Amino acid sequence: MKSVLFYLAGLSLIVWLKVSANPAYFLTPDSYYYLQGARNLLAGDGFTILFQGKTMHCAIWPIGYSAAIALSALISPLSLVASSKVVNLLAIGGSFLLLHKRYQNDWLFVMLAFCTPSLIQLYANTWSETLFVFPLIGFCLSLADRQSSCLMLSFWGVFAFLVRYVGGFLVLVLLIDSWQRFRQQKPVQREVIAAITMLLLAGTYFGFNYHQTGTFSGGHGFLPTEPLTQRIWVAIKNLVEETAFLFRDWDLKGLAIHRPNGQIVLGIILLTSAFQVIQLGRIGRVLLNHRKRLAVHLLIDAHSLAFLLTGAVYLTTTVVLYFTDSSLEDLRFRRLAPATLLLTMGLLSNLTQPANRMLYQRLKPLVCSLFLLSIVHALPKMYLINRLFNP
Repeated sequence: MKSVLFYLAGLSLIVWLKVSANPAYFLTPDSYYYLQGARNLLAGDGFTILFQGKTMHCAIWPIGYSAAIALSALISPLSLVASSKVVNLLAIGGSFLLLHKRYQNDWLFVMLAFCTPSLIQLYANTWSETLFVFPLIGFCLSLADRQSSCLMLSFWGVFAFLVRYVGGFLVLVLLIDSWQRFRQQKPVQREVIAAITMLLLAGTYFGFNYHQTGTFSGGHGFLPTEPLTQRIWVAIKNLVEETAFLFRDWDLKGLAIHRPNGQIVLGIILLTSAFQVIQLGRIGRVLLNHRKRLAVHLLIDAHSLAFLLTGAVYLTTTVVLYFTDSSLEDLRFRRLAPATLLLTMGLLSNLTQPANRMLYQRLKPLVCSLFLLSIVHALPKMYLINRLFNP
């Protein structure tokens, strides 16, 4: 428990530094709608927002994130904006507790997946993705644990849907898992009941939205109007950018190297990236030396498979929605980060299983240094250096 609090405090410090560097940067139009919804919930006006000059029930986003912000503000003296950051950090802490319970002494290794620049950027924003990740992890662990009840599996699935509508993709995960278990002549009642529960809840929620607004989910569900080639180009560009998730440095955005301290920041970025490339090379060499053992121990344990399956289905669902729904303008890190997290956790989790113990011991220091170096990319370096030289 102490280790959970320690690492959560570390991430909280980084988030605080990022928000201190540029508070307005972490509030987007979506953020203001989340905060409006939370404010109106606290005022007893229901889940409403001022949209296009008209106060209406919020059907564009589900109630989960705004309700969590409102609850945080209700039980604390913090503002709604500060409460949104607290909700994000509590979601991370909850995820850490789930991982600690499952992986015990190895939880810190699996937790490294949370220490990427894109994810830390999400933690600082008033966006629902950080809270969304929490039920996804709970769902994956419950899916893999055959002792976990149908009620718990349904809880995590419904939780995810109420935070983001795309959480409904977990029904597909349940159906895929049920089909695989059915082919192996194993019981599937738990998964089927959880899927039905999610579908009933989603149907009821969308029905209420339609009753209030005449739409199931606000501005969603309209086909894109721009050329398909343009959508494909944007998708490829965003997906390629996400493959560099360990190297994305937020100080590069608008960095002017000729301004005071600009060259220092650029030097830190390049040096950090160089060390990461070296570590990647060393990891590749270890994997190459263990290729025969990897071929023998290719089987993936249940928990790793749950993370990989859920991440892959989420990624596929997001890409399909991007090509069929005009409300998704791009596939930037905000939408792809949950998939990156789950897929990374699946790989790290699989290394901790007993069959891979020798490889795990060899890779652990290399992988840890690679991910910890990526935190440097998330730090507001220009802000920190300017404060250092101009206190």
